[in-house]
Amino acid sequence: MKFIVDYAILRTALQLCAGVVEKKASSAVPSLMNVRLWAEGERLTLSATDLDVTAVCTIPAIIATGGGCTVEAAALLDIAKSAPDALTIVLNDANMRLTVTTGRASYTLPCMPIDSSPTLPDMGESGGLEFSASEFLPMLRTVAYAIPFENSKGMSLCGAYVKVQKTVVDVCATGGYQLALMSLPGRFGQELSLLLPAKLVRSSEKLSVSADATTVRLGWTDNHAAVTLGPVSIIGRREDVRYPNYNAMVPDDQSDVSFLAKTETLRATLGRVSPFTREQTSAV
Repeated sequence: MKFIVDYAILRTALQLCAGVVEKKASSAVPSLMNVRLWAEGERLTLSATDLDVTAVCTIPAIIATGGGCTVEAAALLDIAKSAPDALTIVLNDANMRLTVTTGRASYTLPCMPIDSSPTLPDMGESGGLEFSASEFLPMLRTVAYAIPFENSKGMSLCGAYVKVQKTVVDVCATGGYQLALMSLPGRFGQELSLLLPAKLVRSSEKLSVSADATTVRLGWTDNHAAVTLGPVSIIGRREDVRYPNYNAMVPDDQSDVSFLAKTETLRATLGRVSPFTREQTSAV
């Protein structure tokens, strides 16, 4: 395998993959710290997984010889961050070493055969809905703060719940102590509800809208759900959960509790009283 790739494009793709991989080596599956590289045609496909969430990104590259391997994501990202120019990457199949050359610098990284990486989820025949990326992605980012880092009271709420109805799509997150809910009106051809894993939602914050990528696709199979923007897909494992009735937590009449305040003044006030708050005493 041998190819040349722009350092800025590679860096962006690696940052997405590095956010998915395991941070510590696993004796059971050591390749979970690695990013999978596959060069074919005029494209380089990078993918990484922690077995719950998978990131797949396809970028342009000049491919001299096709092939693939897996290499430590953090090490390759560090090289891409400091690269002054395009990177030339060559795989030596005999000793499984990846040589990365950029400018006057040359690096050699140990790597593993591509078949050592876990099998990636297949989203080929998945159902799907499309939304404006400038509308749907901010909804995920807005509700992300309310996603608990651990299951609350035995409930599997570690994710963003997406409920698509004929005229509106709701995106909701709650851990029992706070709730975030956003709605997007529209006309949708099918109804569904699914829970996007927390790591998928937080990884989607790295997706950026561009002139070539303005539509986000929400896809799903029986076992997985995916958010796709242009050449980037983030795939997560679906969970069958009974999500609470979030509409019951929102007051019907909010007209008597609305007020206007300067953002900086309100932020400073909340900051002064926050040391005295306790989650255990403020359950919804």
